[in-house]
Amino acid sequence: MRRIVETFIVASLLAACGGDPPPPATNPEPQPAPTTSAVPTTEPAPTATTPAPQPTTPPEPPKPPPAPALKDTLGEIKSIDVAAGKTKKPEITKAADVDAVLKAIGLDQTAEGALRKCPDDLTLSLKDKDKKVKGMVGLCNVEGLGPEFWTEGGERKGIKVSDEAGLRKVLKLAAPKAPKAATTAPAPAGTAKPKK
Repeated sequence: MRRIVETFIVASLLAACGGDPPPPATNPEPQPAPTTSAVPTTEPAPTATTPAPQPTTPPEPPKPPPAPALKDTLGEIKSIDVAAGKTKKPEITKAADVDAVLKAIGLDQTAEGALRKCPDDLTLSLKDKDKKVKGMVGLCNVEGLGPEFWTEGGERKGIKVSDEAGLRKVLKLAAPKAPKAATTAPAPAGTAKPKK
């Protein structure tokens, strides 16, 4: 009877704890990992095979339109005032001489060159039929007629003389003097006079 009572107590305890104990597990099955759909995904870091994004360069600003040729700026020239320093020379009015000066200057070029450092020895004021100055050319005889061109109120820009000999002939200019050569040459090394 004692054994029946013990069995009853064990059965009562088991019933109170939730029933029969589970059988022992021999091979537990792997449980699937919980899914986390609420976790935000991140971009993978760039690797050696993935090129890094390149910074974009801003587009170049638009280039200004090219300067017009001198002939387009000047129009038709009928006379040329010539001034050497503060001395005014006779005005060139013959059509052939005006054309020769303009051809020697070269009106197909644009005034886009660098400024020179020499002051004007000669200034040519190019005038239209109404004697209005349409443009000026400043010549520096020291540099071999290195010219600059400008219009009234405009900035000076360097130009080149197309035919320097022809321009000198029409304007009755002498060729610039060659720079003076050094009169004393330095003594060769090792030829110093002995000291007394």
